[in-house]
Amino acid sequence: MTIVKNPVREKRESLNLDVQELAEQAGVTLGTLRMIEGGAYLYLSQLLAGKLASVFPDVAPDRLKEEYAVWRRQMEVDRQQRARKRKR
Repeated sequence: MTIVKNPVREKRESLNLDVQELAEQAGVTLGTLRMIEGGAYLYLSQLLAGKLASVFPDVAPDRLKEEYAVWRRQMEVDRQQRARKRKR
């Protein structure tokens, strides 16, 4: 099982921002950001990716969307593997 970190959370932490600070700087609600970091969003919209990328230096919205999608797919694969193991 490969461990892939949530790119939004990873970038936020690299800037030493807490969730509230990033939400305010990006112009998104705290609830939205918590859902993104928790994986509740299947993908990032262009609008959300643009808002978040505006806070992260040298990060393009499309790249952030791609990284998030990879992480989200990996989360789903891991969830399915755990479910299969429980059934055994």
